[in-house]
Amino acid sequence: MMGQVPRLAATNRRLARVRPARSRAPRDASTLAPVPLDPLPERPLVSILMANYNYGAYIGEAIESVLAQTYDHFELIVVDDASTDDSCAVVERYAQHDPRIILLRSPVNQGQVAAFNRAFAVSRGEIICFLDSDDLLVPTKLEQVVACFRAHPRAGVLNHKMLMVDMRTGATQEMPYVSRFETGWIADRVVRRGGRWLVIAGAALSFRRAVAQCIFPIPDDDRFWGADNFLMPIAPLLAEVAAIEEPLYLYRVHGKNDSAGRESDVPRLQRHCRMLIASTTAVNQRLTELGMTDRLLDYRRNAEYWKTVLLIDLIAHAWSWKAVQSFAHVARLLAWNEMYRPAVRAVRMAIYGVAVILPRPLRSTWMAIGLGYHPFKGRIQSVLSRIRSLVAYAGRRPVTEPLAASSDP
Repeated sequence: MMGQVPRLAATNRRLARVRPARSRAPRDASTLAPVPLDPLPERPLVSILMANYNYGAYIGEAIESVLAQTYDHFELIVVDDASTDDSCAVVERYAQHDPRIILLRSPVNQGQVAAFNRAFAVSRGEIICFLDSDDLLVPTKLEQVVACFRAHPRAGVLNHKMLMVDMRTGATQEMPYVSRFETGWIADRVVRRGGRWLVIAGAALSFRRAVAQCIFPIPDDDRFWGADNFLMPIAPLLAEVAAIEEPLYLYRVHGKNDSAGRESDVPRLQRHCRMLIASTTAVNQRLTELGMTDRLLDYRRNAEYWKTVLLIDLIAHAWSWKAVQSFAHVARLLAWNEMYRPAVRAVRMAIYGVAVILPRPLRSTWMAIGLGYHPFKGRIQSVLSRIRSLVAYAGRRPVTEPLAASSDP
């Protein structure tokens, strides 16, 4: 790591040349309009898009979670991206017995984005969902998604919670941790924040087809790290958002996808900054093609970008005045960010503030625990859930006459 510091410092100086956008009055929400939607059919077909590469050990369970759905009018389109393991054989065993499962093979490895684009091109569903080939759907996911879109006919995007499951320890963590989702037409807020809104992953999103047609084909750019970083910023700029405040998707953490320590990996953080710039540029290009130039994004307004710049400074240097300046800017963005509750904003600012004053060897661990996935958070959630259950039970418990009498002196 020490040998990398001079090179990292040069990269940090290039990032530092980018200045925050000057604050302007928020755009008037009345000037933005969502994509028009037709009524849902009586029993809409749901298309589940799955990209796979060498996840033969997991994909069978993923398919089983789809077959276990309480809503059975679906198609599962699996695009295998030239796997070298037994993935295709596993999928074919299911496809032979269920015509709702469609397997498409790619002769060469082209990446997740190309796989999703191919899957959407052959899909027929009025509702589009996603499933990674190593993850699982909760049995009622499709049923709840269809019901939610019916209950909110103007919504073209649906967001829900996820449950992270550590396959090595069995620990779980509900995401988002404590915050609640934004709903309705939030495009003006998302523009004001440079594309930021509360969404965990692209797999937590579902789309009405009219909205998905504006998104696909997803630009195939390696700088995006996959489809999520295009799907997530553009979705709320196209349609109203509905939300389900419970986990309908199990994100399984294992040896091949473990994201622990991501907040302490400086080269990865630098790449994340470049990704935010590239994805913002791609979103703006698509919006321009759609004639929606009234909602173009500026990544310099995105708190995620400045948070990442701050993390780089904190990890790559023992102490720097620029880190203090970056912290002040992140704090300002968080202070006026209605995406989080006031208590959550305060906790996040405290996490960054403590990191600024901690000795450098402790910063990586602190940020990984504070901002990333950690089993300790799952244990806290379990305790809080039990407390809420006890409080709710106490509130519903009828008060007996003797208790009422004894409470009166």
